[in-house]
Amino acid sequence: MRRGIAWAALALLLTGCGGEETRTRQPLSLAEAPWAAACVDCHPSETRAWLGHAMADTLGPLDADRMPAEPADEWVLNPASGAFYRVEGNEAGWRIVEEHDAPGSTRRSMELAWRIGAGVRDMAFVARDHGRWQFSPLEFYTGLGWASAPFEFGAHPAGLRQPVTPDCLSCHTTRELPNPYPYNDLGDLEPVGLDCGACHGPVEEHVRRMEADEQGDPAILNPADLVPGRQLDLCARCHLEGDARIPLTAAGHTGVQPGDDLLQERAVLVGREPGDDFSFVSQARRLALSECFQASTDMTCQTCHDPHTALALDQPAGTQAACVSCHEGPHRPVAGGEPPPRQRACADCHMRVARPFDLPHGAVTDHWIRSFLPPAADDGMVRHNESGDSDWVLFKWRPTDPDRLERDAADALLAQALIHGGQVSRSTALFDLLPPAGSEDARTGPILELAPTHFMRGRAYASSGRPADAEQAYRDALALDPEMPEASMNLAWHLLERGQTAEARALASRVASRHPRAENPWRLLGAAALAEDDVRGAANAWQRSLDRQPDQPRLWHSLADALAAAGDEQGAMEARSEAARRHR
Repeated sequence: MRRGIAWAALALLLTGCGGEETRTRQPLSLAEAPWAAACVDCHPSETRAWLGHAMADTLGPLDADRMPAEPADEWVLNPASGAFYRVEGNEAGWRIVEEHDAPGSTRRSMELAWRIGAGVRDMAFVARDHGRWQFSPLEFYTGLGWASAPFEFGAHPAGLRQPVTPDCLSCHTTRELPNPYPYNDLGDLEPVGLDCGACHGPVEEHVRRMEADEQGDPAILNPADLVPGRQLDLCARCHLEGDARIPLTAAGHTGVQPGDDLLQERAVLVGREPGDDFSFVSQARRLALSECFQASTDMTCQTCHDPHTALALDQPAGTQAACVSCHEGPHRPVAGGEPPPRQRACADCHMRVARPFDLPHGAVTDHWIRSFLPPAADDGMVRHNESGDSDWVLFKWRPTDPDRLERDAADALLAQALIHGGQVSRSTALFDLLPPAGSEDARTGPILELAPTHFMRGRAYASSGRPADAEQAYRDALALDPEMPEASMNLAWHLLERGQTAEARALASRVASRHPRAENPWRLLGAAALAEDDVRGAANAWQRSLDRQPDQPRLWHSLADALAAAGDEQGAMEARSEAARRHR
C-alpha cells in the first residue's frame, strides 16, 4: 500500500532470486542495459557480472529473446473463482483473457505490457487497461508452464483486479517511481530493472566527477565500507518482507535509500514464533534465526554471496567457502555415524530447499541455517502470512537489540496491520489505547505524526460503526497531510452518508482537480447529485467516472438507473449491457 502497508501477497510474486537458479539465461547486453555504459569502462568485471544476474533483469518488456513463455491455447481454470484464463498473442502483442463459468462466456481481456522477474523460476506479468496496472492472474513457471499466480490462491481470488503499485515495483527498478492516485494508475510508465544505483546510490554525480578527474569525495556508496548492520539493511530492503511492512517516515517504502538504517525507516512485522516453513521473500528474516548469525557480529549476506554474481555461478563454492572459514575442523559424526561424504556441501544438510508457503510451484533455499533440519511437510496449500493468527512482533536482527519504538507507536503499527488484514475488533481496541482522535496528542509522537496512521484509524472506526470517531481520525490525517487523497475521499463519503453534501462535494472536487485521472471523486459527485434529485447530473458525473475506469460493474448499473430516470432508455439499455459484460 502506497501510504500504508505492503503485503506479502504482492511482493512475493516477482523476483527470480532466493534460491538455486533453474533456467539458463543470457546476460543482458549493453544495448539492453544502456545504464551500464556509464560503469563498464571503469568497472568492467563487476558490471558484466551484474548483467548476468537475474536481479539486473527484474523488470522488462515482452522481449522474445528474454521470454521462457509463449502464448498458449489452453485455458487455466481457477476453481475458487470459476474463472478461466489464457494468454493470447497477435501482431499487437499479448493479452490475458478472462472468461467465467465456461469458455465463451463473459469475456474480458487486458494488454500484457511488462514482465516482472527474469523467469529463472517464474515470471509474472503486468496487465494494463486504461492506464491501470494489474497483476496477471497467470504466471509462467519454469518447467511447468502457465498456471495461477500466488494471489489467486485464497478465499477471494482477485482475477484481473490485483493492483500493481509503486511499492510492488520498488524492488524491481532503480528508476524513481511516481506517487499516483489511484495507487495503480501508472499509465505508460516504462521502468527498467535494477542498475548499479540499486546498491551504490545515485551514480550520475560520481560519473561526472570521475570524467572530470576531480579529486576527493567520489560521490558514490561502496557497501563494503558500511558497518555490518547497514550492509544487512541494504539487502533486507527487498529480502525482508514479513507479514506486513509499514513506513515509519513520510517518504514511504520507495524512500529507503542505500546506506539507510532500514528499521528506522520501516517497521517489519513477523510471526512471534517462526515455523519450519518459510516465505519466498524471507531470506533476511530466516538468516537472523540462525545460530551462525546470532553468534557473529559481522556476518552479512555478503559473507556467503557475491552480490554482483548470479547465484548459479556463485554457489555452492561461495557458500561453502564461507562455512569452512568459521568451521575449519572435521565434521562431527551425526548420531554416532560416519562423517558425511566430503563431496557434499554444508548447505546440503543444513539449509532446506523446499517450496515456500506462498509460492504454489518451485523450491528455493530456506536461509535458516540449522544443525538438524526437521522433516519437510508440504501440504500443497498456499498461504500468504507466516503467522496464521496475526500474532506479530516487530522484527529485530537480534533479540538483544533495543526496542526502537515506545508502546503507543508499536500499538499504532500493529493496529494498522490488523485493520488492513480485516481484524476490525482487535485493530479498534488497539487504536482506542491511543490519545482520542481529534486531539492534539493524537497527532504527536512517532507514528502518530504520520497521516496514514490516522487514515487507517478512520477505517477501523468506520468498520466498527463509530462514524463520529472515524470522521475525527480522517480529519487528523488531513491535518497532517492536507493533500492525502485517500483520507479526503473517505471523509467525503462519510460526510455524504451523514447528509453533509456541500463539504463532501468540495472534498471530492478538490481531489478530482489534483488527480484528473481518478474515478472515485466523480463517483461521489454523482452520488451527491442523486442525493439532491439531480439524476441528469448524477448520470453525467458517473459517466466521467466510467470514462476514467470502465471496470466498475455496479456503477454501470447505477448509471443505467439514472439514465432511465432521465428518460434515456437507449443509454440505460447500453449501460445495463456493459454492466452484465463486466460483472463477475
